[in-house]
Amino acid sequence: MDELRKRRLQKPIGIYVFCLAIILAHCVLQFLYYFWAYQLSDGDVPFAETFISLFLIVFTSFSAVWAMYGDEWSRIVLLSIDTFNVGWFIYMVLTIASNSSETNIGFFDNVVFFLRPLMFSIPIFFGVWWFFMKKEVIAYYRQNK
Repeated sequence: MDELRKRRLQKPIGIYVFCLAIILAHCVLQFLYYFWAYQLSDGDVPFAETFISLFLIVFTSFSAVWAMYGDEWSRIVLLSIDTFNVGWFIYMVLTIASNSSETNIGFFDNVVFFLRPLMFSIPIFFGVWWFFMKKEVIAYYRQNK
């Protein structure tokens, strides 16, 4: 560990890769999915669900951008907010899928249509946790203390 503290560590390229993946999969695609699902809804969408969804999307994207700067707290905030975001997304997908009818989505099969976004979000989520918990990445973030 003393060797790592003597010289300045280079920023791992995976930080950029995973932060951009978070912004694309956990922010942009989720926003598009929520927008489309709300357009297909029969009745009113509760304000609380809309607010929480947008709140988590915005703060996940801000925390991903912050994590690119290399601050120790940014890594912790990114992992925390992203965990809440993916958990909320799973809840929303399962809620929308269980409350939908065939007339709402036309020719798409309910299960495939509503579970498709989870096929992208969950592997990226576990990849983010794996990468940001590696010793080298933790050492990079802790060198600025």
